[in-house]
Amino acid sequence: EVAHVNGHAYNVVGLFFTLVRTLVRGASQLLTSVAQFPNGLYALVILVPLPVTAFWAFRQAGLSSRATAIFTIATIFGTSLWPTLAQCATGDLYSINHIFAAVGLFLMGGDLLGRRRFWLAGIGLCMAVWSGQMTCLYAPALLWLAWRSPSIGTSQRKMHAIASIAL
Repeated sequence: EVAHVNGHAYNVVGLFFTLVRTLVRGASQLLTSVAQFPNGLYALVILVPLPVTAFWAFRQAGLSSRATAIFTIATIFGTSLWPTLAQCATGDLYSINHIFAAVGLFLMGGDLLGRRRFWLAGIGLCMAVWSGQMTCLYAPALLWLAWRSPSIGTSQRKMHAIASIAL
């Protein structure tokens, strides 16, 4: 997809899909000597990361395995993600970018609700921004949390929380 403005051609596709497509197509060509995006690999790259990262993010929030599974299923089937996944099967580029952005936001949310390593949240934010540019509005919140986060480790933070509750 290219936008033509004043004689210049601009790419309007998010960078993340272009990177994924290039990597998957290259891997496919190495394995099968066919330079196309095979449906099985396509489904694996688009469909599998969403429930995996959603489950991981809910687990990082401290939910039990049962509650995490329920929230993951409810998130996928009870929101716009389910019809968007159906559109991904037709190759709709905007739906694919929406799913990649959701996966990136799950990575960001799971990291911020869990261990707060911030590098993983940064990867999730980059993935989301490279798929849907408006998600760049989450960057100030991530930067603020990184700045306000204490420099102590996760286990020490938990011990401080337990100690403050006990007192």
